[in-house]
Amino acid sequence: MVDAYPEGSGRPFTRWSMRNLAGYLCGHAASRVRIGQERLRQILHRHTITFQWIETWKESTDSYRDTEPARIEYVSGHFPAGRRSM
Repeated sequence: MVDAYPEGSGRPFTRWSMRNLAGYLCGHAASRVRIGQERLRQILHRHTITFQWIETWKESTDSYRDTEPARIEYVSGHFPAGRRSM
């Protein structure tokens, strides 16, 4: 299972994570297994299967995302930190 892509099992992601694999094993009807992420990591490690941490991100849906840095730069330049208006 670990060496197969999750997409082949009908899962909506391209790589297994510990959480996703443990969840799949808990919910799979043919071999229902309840296991925690740490115990799963230990079992996989014993069989020389390791996971690598990856960083993921999502695109921002903020419509001002591109203009916001320029606005912050403008405000920082025109209103020094020592002067605050009330």
